[in-house]
Amino acid sequence: MKENVAFCDEKSWIRAIRKDKKLLASVPEQFCTLRLQKIILNTDWRSIRYIKNPCTEIQYFAIAKSPLAIKYIDVQDEDVVRTVLKQDWKYAKFVKNGALLEQLVQDNADLIKFIKKPSEELQMNVVCINPQNIEYISNPTKKVQLCAVGKNPKVIQYIKNPEKDVQLEAFKQDKSCASLIDNPCQEVKSYLLHEQIIQENKMSEDKFNDYFKRLQESILKTGFSNKIQNGQRGC
Repeated sequence: MKENVAFCDEKSWIRAIRKDKKLLASVPEQFCTLRLQKIILNTDWRSIRYIKNPCTEIQYFAIAKSPLAIKYIDVQDEDVVRTVLKQDWKYAKFVKNGALLEQLVQDNADLIKFIKKPSEELQMNVVCINPQNIEYISNPTKKVQLCAVGKNPKVIQYIKNPEKDVQLEAFKQDKSCASLIDNPCQEVKSYLLHEQIIQENKMSEDKFNDYFKRLQESILKTGFSNKIQNGQRGC
């Protein structure tokens, strides 16, 4: 930004700003009129980034040129934000008012992904609306995880490193969810191994049980033989 720039009237400032948009941040209050701001924004709506605390009228003027202008407004008017989001919810990532976003989550639960640290209550509300919304929650609490899989066990696939109780709750409701679990616990791993053996060997459940029994007996005999060979005896 140029320093010590001074012009005596609005027109002079407009001519200068058209050459260097950053000068907009240096315009004295008496010359920084709505007319001047609109003339500059009319040629480049991104210039709103150089207007300190633009009024609601100017914010509306800028987003009329492009809703993306909301990205460059630090102090965003709530009604302006709502107007932008009515056009497309994707602009929510540029909303800087966290409290407002929490209110808007009631209208669109997907917005929770733009909230850095949502409260457990807010997480629960979103998951109750649709359990699949847990996909958009970073580090959901155990209570929220249990609520989500309780409503739809298949959403376990959207939970990173789900707790053991959560895994077992999903597994209890639908065993097919086992393959969807990230970092499964021992009980789930055992079931997956069980299914893998049955499928690969095309055996029935009864044959698997018989196979498993013989495998156990073989392991016990092998273990006992190794003890004998190593000079160890049972008590």
